[in-house]
Amino acid sequence: MDTPELLKQKLPHDAHNDGDFSLILELPENDKFFKKKKKLLEEMGSHAKFVYIQSSASTVELKSSLNLMLQRARIINLDELELYFSGEDVTDLVEFNSPRNEMEALNSILTAIAKLGGEHSAATALQELRVATVNLISEVAKNFKEERKVVTVSSCEQEKCLQQWGEDEGVKSQLEISYFEGAGRGAVARQDMRIGDIAMEIPLSIVISENLVHASQMEIIFRTYLRMRVS
Repeated sequence: MDTPELLKQKLPHDAHNDGDFSLILELPENDKFFKKKKKLLEEMGSHAKFVYIQSSASTVELKSSLNLMLQRARIINLDELELYFSGEDVTDLVEFNSPRNEMEALNSILTAIAKLGGEHSAATALQELRVATVNLISEVAKNFKEERKVVTVSSCEQEKCLQQWGEDEGVKSQLEISYFEGAGRGAVARQDMRIGDIAMEIPLSIVISENLVHASQMEIIFRTYLRMRVS
């Protein structure tokens, strides 16, 4: 078989004849922001959908390849807010954007590695790449945990009283109101939650709307209270 015919053959697991491999990081065409992300990828010089890695790559070379993949993956996994507030400078977008973006970018790289799978002649390089990616995920999680400081202060007492009232009236909540240093009030999960888990269930019977207040006896109480505040 001559060389042209050999090159036409479909090699398993995205492998190459010399044992090297390619990790595919493709921007889905059905992405809501496909055009903008495609433009950003082109601006960063990332036209190809894959990253070519030699099976004999050194640790330093693998680290460099992982960094290139991570830059591409960050852009692919940008959400609407990150695209809006990060501006048009691609040099900013290829760096750390948010814990969510970083985790999804690293996870997409792990997924690309997993797709190679099977008996691969570059198993050692793949394993090193996988370990390096997992280590980065652990580092991001650790840093995010250290930065997120919950401060217990009296400014949350009113909100906690409201939360307690709601739970007494049938609200089912997996969240705890807290105060975050440098960010203000927010909520933390009382236990580990997975994607799709329900964070809060509110009975329709306790939903208070302006129309319901005006149609109830509470309107007199509120009007009296407002007059007292004004006077």
